[in-house]
Amino acid sequence: MLGLKKREFFEVQAPEERQNVKWTFPLLLIAHLRLQLNNSAMLQTALDPKRLLRFAAVIGVTAVLWLGFGHVTAYAASFTYPHYDVDINVNKDSTVDVTETLTYRFIGLFHGVVRDITLDNPALSQYCVQTGQTCGGFERLSLQAIYDGDSYIDPSEYSVGTVTNKDDNTTYFEIKWTVWPQGQVFDGTQDFVWVIKYRLYGSLGFFGAAPNQTAYVYWNALPSTRGGDVSASKITLTLPPGTAASDSSDILQVYSDNNLSYDTKLSGNSVAITTSDLGADGNVTLAYKLPAGSVQPPANMTYSGWLPWFGTGLTIDGVALGDVGGALHSFPAGKHTVDFSFAGYQTKELQVNVDTCR
Repeated sequence: MLGLKKREFFEVQAPEERQNVKWTFPLLLIAHLRLQLNNSAMLQTALDPKRLLRFAAVIGVTAVLWLGFGHVTAYAASFTYPHYDVDINVNKDSTVDVTETLTYRFIGLFHGVVRDITLDNPALSQYCVQTGQTCGGFERLSLQAIYDGDSYIDPSEYSVGTVTNKDDNTTYFEIKWTVWPQGQVFDGTQDFVWVIKYRLYGSLGFFGAAPNQTAYVYWNALPSTRGGDVSASKITLTLPPGTAASDSSDILQVYSDNNLSYDTKLSGNSVAITTSDLGADGNVTLAYKLPAGSVQPPANMTYSGWLPWFGTGLTIDGVALGDVGGALHSFPAGKHTVDFSFAGYQTKELQVNVDTCR
């Protein structure tokens, strides 16, 4: 069971509520994610021009490569990114699909690649609570697929799970792919490309009164610690169909620790942001204010029954979520097929129609 717990959604008072969990199956379906703080990024809302909302860095990531199975660097191994591209697609139902295309150039001996997504950083989260800052985040992550370039990778070929840094108790969701079990030596002239696709639930912030609420995208497009210099990056934000994109400064803002320069290009409902020479460390955070009513706010659902909520498995539309503790937050509103399961009992299937914010 996943043991997922409720997340305080925007205007959080105590974001540190997640229990550490372990996954024993090969493909992570849902991960309950943590909040992080970006000290430098501030977003001004149209609701109150004098109010500045300091959002959390939605995703903190380290991308490292290993020798053997440890997070180590040896034999003078190093790497760079000729390209680190990210596509962010905002869906009408409030979900967000993210595709990361990572191009590496290795020097030295490597066995595979690791992608670590921060789940819990106690120090940063405590700071957020103590300072009373409004923190963004997201409720769940559903890993959709991984590709070797254009070729789909079967989930049996990689592993997912949680790891904890014992020095600072930071917890990560880890994707580990052993590409070269016997090791492979690179001379810095070959490009290796892998693609990670995942869907986010509850990652948008909503402000204002229904039904014309304003949705905000706030996203750390690149991991703050990358392990190698990034030569070039293209970040493409695609809005729901029929929503024209804008690069106006009161709509789109890009924050970084290094005062990076960037160019934008509009194309219908998409805006592409290109930049270069990013180095190995530093935040690159995207903030975008969508037009009111362009995204349907997510729904919330609670459930109870004769059986104890603890240990009751929940499956929605064929996706097994495990035990979510009697409540499910920030999933698309509308009609869903819900299955409840409990060890030793028959599964109960229900058809539900959940309204926005209900």
